[in-house]
Amino acid sequence: MILNIYKIEQSINRDYDVYDSAVVLAATPEDAQKMLPSEHTNIRLEWAEPEHVKVTLLGVALRAYDKPQVICASYNFG
Repeated sequence: MILNIYKIEQSINRDYDVYDSAVVLAATPEDAQKMLPSEHTNIRLEWAEPEHVKVTLLGVALRAYDKPQVICASYNFG
């Protein structure tokens, strides 16, 4: 499946030891908005709810992927 490349960002939680953004592969902006930057179980406490996640289209993947996924993420260590 050909997926789009999106940057997702949140500014609700700007503390230390939280994610602030990620680059993800997803089919639609709405799908990207619902993604988490990590698979950690407590990430929802550190990441904004989908309606507060800003999504920016960066481009289209040049090859097909099996599923949506995180390419890289920005984590603010404290």
